[in-house]
Amino acid sequence: MTAALPRALSREIDTAAGAGTLLVAVDYDGTLAHLVTNPRLAVPDSKAARAVLALAELPRTPVAIVTGRDRDDLRAVAPALAASDISIAASHGADAAPLAPPTPDPTRLVDVLREVAAGFPGARVEVKSYGAALHTRGLPAELSEPALDAAVAAGRSAGSGRVIRGDHVVELTTSLATKGNALAGILDECSPDVVLYIGDDTTDEDAFAALATHPGAITVKVGRGATRAQHRLNDVGQVADLLDRLLRVRTDAVGTS
Repeated sequence: MTAALPRALSREIDTAAGAGTLLVAVDYDGTLAHLVTNPRLAVPDSKAARAVLALAELPRTPVAIVTGRDRDDLRAVAPALAASDISIAASHGADAAPLAPPTPDPTRLVDVLREVAAGFPGARVEVKSYGAALHTRGLPAELSEPALDAAVAAGRSAGSGRVIRGDHVVELTTSLATKGNALAGILDECSPDVVLYIGDDTTDEDAFAALATHPGAITVKVGRGATRAQHRLNDVGQVADLLDRLLRVRTDAVGTS
């Protein structure tokens, strides 16, 4: 059974529902979809997906997914979301506006992580447009942590543009784009009065930081760990409940298009 939503966050959501323009921005993995051993099987939570799709159809309620996944990868696991009116900032926003030329060659980063994975049975390498990621979810801690440490060290030695360590994953990328940059671009496009941003990983901290001075920001961290976010939810189930609540009160406030 999903725990009740925090009262303070529920009150903020109810108030935000009456905003002129309300931007709803969310991460994908660990936020709209449960974290799983194989990222290719990470389909969205049905309740959360229904809520964001319906929110995107409301007046003055733009919705964005800000993810480290490649656009094609997101389309494969969540075709309904990718084909909707929801804005997609993939590859941490790099697919829309890369902040640096791809150097070194992204294929070199793939090779580097494959070399690391060869030493840790069960570690998996995901090839991305701007580099690669090493996944260790499902490995015992005595293998997972050393594998991640090795991936970080290898990325630094290879001159990766960014070395991003997250929950059971290290990503090496040639792009300097962050979720903060991606979110800033979305803010420029829609100039929202209120912004709700929900994310679970270390990469979402850049988005939380980008909203630090926005007077209408509501930031939500999913799961454990230090964070800049104002609020915290336990898991994807609570995210789904929050989005469903927002859908109901926002619909009451602005009607349907």
